[in-house]
Amino acid sequence: MPERATGRDIVFEILKNMRESAEPLTRDVLVPGIYNVYLHIEDHTRLAAIQGDIATDAKQALENEIDRSNQLQTPKPLDRLKGMFRGGTDKLGETLPYRKPVSGWQIIFHIATEAEFLPGEIEIHSQFAHNVKTNRGGQETVMTEMRQGTGTTRTAMSPKSRQPVGPALAEEQTHVRDGGSVPFAQSGVRPFAVLRYESKTGPKVLSIRKDDIVIGRGGPNCWVDFRIIAPFEADTKMVSSEHIRLRRDPTTGKFFIKDTSSNGTTVNGQRIPPSLDNGTPRRDRNVEVPLPESCRIGLADVVFLEFEVCQ
Repeated sequence: MPERATGRDIVFEILKNMRESAEPLTRDVLVPGIYNVYLHIEDHTRLAAIQGDIATDAKQALENEIDRSNQLQTPKPLDRLKGMFRGGTDKLGETLPYRKPVSGWQIIFHIATEAEFLPGEIEIHSQFAHNVKTNRGGQETVMTEMRQGTGTTRTAMSPKSRQPVGPALAEEQTHVRDGGSVPFAQSGVRPFAVLRYESKTGPKVLSIRKDDIVIGRGGPNCWVDFRIIAPFEADTKMVSSEHIRLRRDPTTGKFFIKDTSSNGTTVNGQRIPPSLDNGTPRRDRNVEVPLPESCRIGLADVVFLEFEVCQ
């Protein structure tokens, strides 16, 4: 019987991520407000009907954890700072109150696309959202794209004991799904197209399963669906945080590409026109060109993606 991720597991991992990602200030401690939950496609499908219930339970658990922590005695900020300057050993934030995000809690579920992501694994990407307003009206959004957040935790479950067997590699924790796709036989869903490229950790295959894709280097304030990590660090820096956007026309199945980079994009060796103007700030003119069903996409002439539509 294959391992399964349960709603209880997910809630515990969200709480763990909240504690590990907390950011102490001088007066209080900030905690992330957005939690992106990545699950194997089998777990995501099985739990799809109750994801709203899991999210509600997780939000209440976060509230309870914050309230419990804030019951601790809180010293005055000035006293704590004086202690630090005198060489005190207390760490800033240990007993400071936790601040809840003003926009509330957001729990968003995603399908993990890494081939090595196994049933029972849970990965949490969190983001601070104290200045973010939400218009979701309390409804949880079920999404299938990959996003980058502030903090990431990943737990692999042992098939026998269901105890954590240790965190993923640090490199994996900082990637935004860098690499891999769920094999067709495993996922049961054939992707619209695939991208192949050589990363610093070896060959990668990225499955495109939705109509709009953002590709780039990514960053704390730039979410991408596929984060590109070049074989050499210097080359990675040449790739823009958001380098290109791919769009699929759901009616015709044809793909289009938009260059949103600073260092340019090529298709089969030919440079495509940039979509951003040279103003301050740069304005997106929404310039896109058709993408052949099989082609080579060059990012800043340092990373090359082999694109192919799945027939």
